[in-house]
Amino acid sequence: QRLDAGVAAHLCLSLAKSAGYEWLVYVRGIDKFLHSDTEKRSPGFLARFLRRRPDNQSLFLLHRRDCGGVDAQLLQASSTSSTSASTSAPIAAVFAAFTGCEPREDAAAPGRDVSWVPAMRPGRALSTFPNYPMAHNASRPPFVHIRHMRAQHFVRAFEEGGVYGPRNYDNFDRTKGSHFTELD
Repeated sequence: QRLDAGVAAHLCLSLAKSAGYEWLVYVRGIDKFLHSDTEKRSPGFLARFLRRRPDNQSLFLLHRRDCGGVDAQLLQASSTSSTSASTSAPIAAVFAAFTGCEPREDAAAPGRDVSWVPAMRPGRALSTFPNYPMAHNASRPPFVHIRHMRAQHFVRAFEEGGVYGPRNYDNFDRTKGSHFTELD
C-alpha cells in the first residue's frame, strides 16, 4: 500500500526536524531535477543557493517547468542508430535528450498549476503539503524567481524504460511537443 503524498511530505518534515537539518527541499518524483540560470551547475550548487537565503526567510516555493522536447541533434542521429520506439531518439541522459522546455515565463505564470516544490527550514515550518509549506505565522511563502532556481520536470523521462506506463497530467498532454518551444 502506498503512503499518502501529504503524509509522506509531513513525515519527511518530521524526520528533517528530528535530524536538525537546516533546510528541507521536497522534490517529489524522480523525474524532476533542480536547475538554475544564475548558479554554477556543479556539485553543491543547491547548498550554495540555500546558504545565501536571508536568515529571516523560513520557506519558499520553486516553480516547476516541463521539459520533453527531444534534442534536434539526437533526433537527427537517431536515423542512423538504434532508436527508442517512443521518442525516436537514441537513449541518452534526460538532460541531453530532452532539451526542449516550455518557456520560463509560461511555467512561472500565476495559476499555471500547483505542482510547486516547497523548501523550508524544518524548525520553523509548522507542517507541509507535497507542494506547499506552512509557516507557524500562516504567512504565504514567496516564489524564487524561475531563473534563479526551478524544478525541471522531464515529462517523458520514463518513456525509454516504460516504467509504470504512460503518465496522466491534468487535462492536457504535457508531453506534446508544441509545449517545448524554449531550448535549455
